[in-house]
Amino acid sequence: MKLRYAPYLMIVSVVCCVKTGHTQPGVNLQIYKAINTQVQQILGSAYEAGSIMNVDSSLTPDEVEDPYGTLKHCYIFFAGDEDWSLIGIFKDGQIIWHSDTLIGGIDFDGVNFYATRDINHDGKVDIITSWYAGGRFGIEYLWVFGWDGHTGVLENAVDDQGQSVIVAEQGTFEFLDIKGDGVMDIVGRQDSVQFVDETDNGITQKIRQTIEKRYVVYSWNGQLYGRWPDTPPYPVNGIVPRNKVDVDVRASVTQTSTGLEYRYIIHSEPTSKQGIDQIVLAPVSDSLQGISARLGWGFNPVGGNLLWTDDNFIGPGETDSSFVYQTRAFPIICNYYVRGHNGPIMGPGGPAWYNDVLTNSVHGLTIAAGDPPSPFVSLSFLDTLISYKHQCVTLGWLTNGPEHEKDEDGDKADEGIVERLDRRLDKAKAALSKTDSVKAGLELELFVKEVEHIYYQNKKEGKRRGVPVLTSEGYALLKYNAEYLIDRLPEKHGRGDEGERRGKK
Repeated sequence: MKLRYAPYLMIVSVVCCVKTGHTQPGVNLQIYKAINTQVQQILGSAYEAGSIMNVDSSLTPDEVEDPYGTLKHCYIFFAGDEDWSLIGIFKDGQIIWHSDTLIGGIDFDGVNFYATRDINHDGKVDIITSWYAGGRFGIEYLWVFGWDGHTGVLENAVDDQGQSVIVAEQGTFEFLDIKGDGVMDIVGRQDSVQFVDETDNGITQKIRQTIEKRYVVYSWNGQLYGRWPDTPPYPVNGIVPRNKVDVDVRASVTQTSTGLEYRYIIHSEPTSKQGIDQIVLAPVSDSLQGISARLGWGFNPVGGNLLWTDDNFIGPGETDSSFVYQTRAFPIICNYYVRGHNGPIMGPGGPAWYNDVLTNSVHGLTIAAGDPPSPFVSLSFLDTLISYKHQCVTLGWLTNGPEHEKDEDGDKADEGIVERLDRRLDKAKAALSKTDSVKAGLELELFVKEVEHIYYQNKKEGKRRGVPVLTSEGYALLKYNAEYLIDRLPEKHGRGDEGERRGKK
């Protein structure tokens, strides 16, 4: 084997880079010499070190990862002679492991570090290397070694010639969890390979044949990556599962001098099989101004949806509270859709993407800023507020419990929290039905005081009887919508002036 990019060209490259100050991150000539000296001591003078990667200096989500800390302070290197090559790991001045000299059999043009990830979820980091031949548009082979911190184990099947069976057109490989079991399959484009399911027929067979002439899938059988009887086909529509996430979404709203600030806490449970790379809220107002988000994540309020997205995904067990926007719009109950990271992100926009969001995500209910009803009718909006109170109970945002003190009326000390709030809303509705907006406003103000008292008392005391009494979602939904209604009660009963003072529009 003649590996033209390594070792000779890489030696020249390292020397030149050192002279010009442009080295690979964390790699210098001294490191190369130390590795090369030990390579020759172990394997003989015919072998020379080639490309070297400092893992600590190269960490990149979804590419160079060290999920278990077993590559900390390590250098991964290639080495070879004219016929055979290997990879190894150098740490603390010593080569602590190297593979057999088994990579060969083809006149390779180059070699790359492809990724270090645990793609098969076996508790080891997979060191994935790329070997290619045939120039820019040639073929590419992947060799995969599982590393546990002490030794590496070959994890790809080999053919009769001793070559990796994982082969595709250069630059087309990607990792996809086609079955949704948390284990990545390796997919590459390979126009010269055709796999047709004999049980298919007619148009299905033709579609399958066309797709699989373009893509070939290599799956994990528990020991090796290769093509097995149960290897899944590449999906005809290209859609893979993005709903293997266990997520907890929390929202809160804070009053500011310029409006309301909405903050979301996204917690991916350790049991998640995928990271999170898209968060969608719908419906929402279009009048939102982004304040912050996860590093690199785009903020896209468009068409009644809010999308945060980037491939800097939120990993299992991770929490991110940086998703914040501000607006003058008041809270509504909305849907959230959380999407699992599974290969390249599908570009947002268009009916195909939105349908995939609706059907291929983890979803639930939270709060977001919504556009007010138009035209605004006080009694109808009060019905909406009453409905919000009922939904808070159903969603667990408001939990009934005794309030051991008298309210503003001086009675019903043993009345439950939910009943007390219901009574305030019932009185407000009765007054508003009689066009007595003054009485209705007073009852709604007492309702807001009750909500604030319950929420802040609950925060102060922690948990009552083991469950929250009023969550931040329930608090925001009830408080700010009640105040919105108070500010817009009919002016002829004295509410207009106060509404203007509060910024009524």
